Amino acid sequence: MYKGKDGKEIRWVAVTTDDPYGVVNLNKELGKQKGVVAYAYAAIESPKEQPIQVRAGSMNGIKIFLNGQELYHRDEYHHGMEVDQHIASATLKAGRNELLVKVCQNEQTEDWAQEWKFQVRLCDAVGAAVPFTQRLVQTNNLPKRGKEAKP
Repeated sequence: MYKGKDGKEIRWVAVTTDDPYGVVNLNKELGKQKGVVAYAYAAIESPKEQPIQVRAGSMNGIKIFLNGQELYHRDEYHHGMEVDQHIASATLKAGRNELLVKVCQNEQTEDWAQEWKFQVRLCDAVGAAVPFTQRLVQTNNLPKRGKEAKP
């Protein structure tokens, strides 16, 4: 077991969203936190190699990785959140791909600084859907610690 802030156990938690834009409210899923990070992981099967855009929104610091390669990062906090405000170009390889998103939350205590959420989607250059299948991953099969778990 890996211990994190205040000796709490660090673990993966399965999360889904019903939001039509794919927004994940981390406060709802993990509780209000300060000075922490959350990672979102998805295993994706692509029927072919294809160019994509990874579009994301987050009002806090964010990093996006595809197949272990950093695609995008922004270390600015509380800059507002819009759907698709951050865009990175990439290529899905045919077969399995792994998407990892790191979302930070700083230590500010003001009410306006408590929002902690993000949105991410894969699309083509004009924002249309691209063919892929997201695979369910058992949380006990995700990285425990190491390079993949802490980019």
